[in-house]
Amino acid sequence: MKYHFIIFFILSYPLSLCSAMECIFINPSPKGEIFWDKVSSVMLAAAADLNIKLTIEYADIDNRKYLALARKAVNQHSSVDYILFIHKNITVTKKLLDLFEQHKKKSIMFNTQLSEEEYQLLGSPQNHYQYWLGTISPDDTQAGFILAKELIEHTQRKYPNKNQLTLLGLGGNETSNPAIQRKKGLINALEQYPNVKLTRFIPSQWVYESAYEHTKYILRRHKRVDIIWAASDLMAMAALQAIEEEGLKPGEDTIIGGIDWLPEAISTIKQNKITVSVGGHYLEGAWVLISAFDHHHINSPIGPQLTQMYPVTPDNINAISHKVLSGDYSTVSFSNFSRFLTGNTPQEKNEIIFMINP
Repeated sequence: MKYHFIIFFILSYPLSLCSAMECIFINPSPKGEIFWDKVSSVMLAAAADLNIKLTIEYADIDNRKYLALARKAVNQHSSVDYILFIHKNITVTKKLLDLFEQHKKKSIMFNTQLSEEEYQLLGSPQNHYQYWLGTISPDDTQAGFILAKELIEHTQRKYPNKNQLTLLGLGGNETSNPAIQRKKGLINALEQYPNVKLTRFIPSQWVYESAYEHTKYILRRHKRVDIIWAASDLMAMAALQAIEEEGLKPGEDTIIGGIDWLPEAISTIKQNKITVSVGGHYLEGAWVLISAFDHHHINSPIGPQLTQMYPVTPDNINAISHKVLSGDYSTVSFSNFSRFLTGNTPQEKNEIIFMINP
């Protein structure tokens, strides 16, 4: 299947007459973590274009620090209009929502998806928690499915006479909703391809070293696997290193893919080493600011929004905007995605970020 990506970047709308607003994003990772740096980068560009005062705090993968930064946000930033946060786990998220409700601070959860059980415990946005305005989250189940489908069908085309294929799955941690949902997508895909055998599924905790060691272990035990499905590009890169060190040729002996659209992974796709990267969800960093901006100016509802991720493959890599892959958003006019400034409906805004023609 061929995907054509059209990313719309239009001329800026002057915002001098729009009242400034203030947002705080509590980043779950330290500076230097590739994916969350991309989220922060696109947020800073969107904030500059929309005349939003944006503060980014870094929690260094520490739940206690995350909560401490949230308390700092409500106690030391009295003028903050919106607090943007991610779902760590049900305990942390409930404490955050309680805190924001107590201090009457509007909040939006993004880039992480709640499970049905967690929604039952917390309620929907603006139900039990009036100041929790909504959620914006990627469809991780769909991402895991698309990754598996692209990898399997590519391998089948490459080796049409091979009756059975073997697949190694490298997952995140077992309590992470993205990891759970991406694995679910993989399992759903395998049900449609009975000739693909899941050799092992190993939770590698999102960690490069763990994914590398797990791949090495499987290769030494099974000599080779046909496909490596990785829940993140970072782990796909680790599998790539292990494959090459074992004397196998990536893209030939083993077909590898991951999720996140990391620049390093995109570069290896150009080299025909990694075959697929599913992603684009880091652009939710811009999307959440646009949603807050519209809510601030015209009380535009946010509500639960599920965004889609898309595959980059050797077939479509040249069709993707250089701005998206390079991370250079300095000339992007995010103001053109705003309902307040353009009159677009929320659905149309979602389609502006990615308009896909299969």
